[in-house]
Amino acid sequence: MAALFSKAPNTISEGQFAKELLTFVAGLEEARKAFPRTKEEIISISTLERIYDKERAAAEMYRRAEKFLVANYPARYTIEKLRETVSRKLHPERICEGSALLFLNNDMRAISLFRLFVNSFAFRVGQSMGKEAFAAILRERFADQDLVNLYISKGYISWEDINLLLKDVPQGEKLVHIQDRFSRLISFLMNLSRERVQDARTQLLIEDVYKTLKREYIFLDDFPVVLSIFADQNILRDERVGMLSKTQLTERSRMQTRKVEETLVELEHEKDVLQDTLKQLETSQEKLKALDYAKSQFIEVVSHQFRTPLSTIRWTSEMLKDEFGKTIPDRGKGFLENISFKSRFLINILNDIFDVLQLEGGNLQLQRKPAQLWELIADQIEDMKDEAESHKASIVFDKSGDPLKEVLVDHQMIRRVLEILIRNAINYGPAESGQVTVKMGIENKEDKNYVWVEIADKGIGIIPEDLPKIFTKFFRAQNAVHKVADGAGLGLYLVRSIIELHGGHVAVYSKPDQGSSFRFYIPIAA
Repeated sequence: MAALFSKAPNTISEGQFAKELLTFVAGLEEARKAFPRTKEEIISISTLERIYDKERAAAEMYRRAEKFLVANYPARYTIEKLRETVSRKLHPERICEGSALLFLNNDMRAISLFRLFVNSFAFRVGQSMGKEAFAAILRERFADQDLVNLYISKGYISWEDINLLLKDVPQGEKLVHIQDRFSRLISFLMNLSRERVQDARTQLLIEDVYKTLKREYIFLDDFPVVLSIFADQNILRDERVGMLSKTQLTERSRMQTRKVEETLVELEHEKDVLQDTLKQLETSQEKLKALDYAKSQFIEVVSHQFRTPLSTIRWTSEMLKDEFGKTIPDRGKGFLENISFKSRFLINILNDIFDVLQLEGGNLQLQRKPAQLWELIADQIEDMKDEAESHKASIVFDKSGDPLKEVLVDHQMIRRVLEILIRNAINYGPAESGQVTVKMGIENKEDKNYVWVEIADKGIGIIPEDLPKIFTKFFRAQNAVHKVADGAGLGLYLVRSIIELHGGHVAVYSKPDQGSSFRFYIPIAA
């Protein structure tokens, strides 16, 4: 890290780095031949009005060329060599934002992202209070006055300010030091926002700032590292898996693979201990209750111990296919696809088991926040597009109809419900060219208004005798077992339980060989 915080050359004008990066890409002969419209694309990018649009487009064009060169000319090009060349020629440390972030080292990029997020979030909080009032509160109530004075003097924290804050900090402690100072400022701003607009709105503000920056820096694999400045691990918890870059994920997969055998030995020992315990608890009703508890604990331990290595194995197999798919024989691709499919299946089973344990143990507390339900649906559909395509199916979201009111729901749990129902529709739909349809609307039932969401398929359907049983834990209809042999029969049980926790209910309409429609209702708060 010796060169990380050294004095950098003078900063360059906005958009200049993107322009120089495009010139560099245009000079890569092999990439230019592979993408003959490169010149026209560069001209088109130069006409974009917003600086961040230019930066993002330039970075994405570079990433495309980089991916092609590394895949097709591995002896000549590597990711590291290409980025070192760009860094040496273009000096990304001159600007430390936009497309330049792609070529900074990990620590410098992380600090740059911290700075960008803090500036954006502070601006949004201050905007609601007025510049003078906001500055007065910062001076009066925030302990780190050096940081406050730098921010107030310009209305933002610059890269030069970062160097000033770190000039007396030992070299190996700089990243941790600035992360800690920014973390305390973020916590202060969050509390200040909560005083004015309550917790739910503050959470939405954080998510909006995060998503806006993520769109601008979509070309960074490790963008979620910015979340490390939040002390609360529950903030944007679904995004935290992205805090590891592909390189880090690959390295972690190697480490986890080495630990799998050790974990299996530990689990075998735990199983033996639990089995001995179970034998001692079979003599009375009180012991049977303890036996049930021990079983649950064992399943929870297994779920926890296996989910992390399975996730790593899954992502590693998918990355191997993406990075080396052109050079791997068809048989090898089949092995990778099988690893990915089976690990994803096991992860889903473990997630179901873990959620059931949380529900039945009374430990699942809903984190209700205001939401436009259609946004949650759209995000979930986007996340499951690849899964649908692997089954030769498509997901259609019918958003026609009247605008819907905001509802108060646990975002993660509702997305869990959508995931289960959409996955079932994909799995039990037609074998070829299946279509899953998602609709939503408003309905008044017994003088109470509900938002409803319907997921429909044209697959195998459900026989009338099985309809009363499908929400029972561990139940699977015979035609479902024939269609998809693997499964635990927990998904629909979880769906009904989660929706009922929200004060709603689930309905199903189905006929054999004509498909199924599952509709859940969530009350609209008055």
